[in-house]
Amino acid sequence: DETTDLTLASPEAEVIAWRRISECDRFYDFWRPQVVTNRFGQGRGVYFSGFKYNPLNTRVLARAIYWAAGKESVWNDWQSDNPYLECAWFPASSKLVVINNSHETQKGVITDDQGGKHAVELSKLEMTEISL
Repeated sequence: DETTDLTLASPEAEVIAWRRISECDRFYDFWRPQVVTNRFGQGRGVYFSGFKYNPLNTRVLARAIYWAAGKESVWNDWQSDNPYLECAWFPASSKLVVINNSHETQKGVITDDQGGKHAVELSKLEMTEISL
């Protein structure tokens, strides 16, 4: 159960994730919202508390940006199933660029905008260009 002194100001706001911040001597924990979403007319907003950089968190941030933009239906287009692999599609040249943002060899599958799958394996910090 979340114990907090926070009151959401909008009935459209929803706390997606809570973060434990401390214990008190009354045997219960204090929690604060870590991720909150809100709708504003036709728009959407996302709030992150205590956001720290790492590949998994940047994937969550990218996903939140797609959701806020109302583009969740195209989230899987040109995405890797591995958060350490970053993709960029250049339609004018039919080229896919994939970057390994880690210090270890990474494997992954890129899903294109037609649902096609493209397996890749990159060594540490490698970047490759694939013509499709």
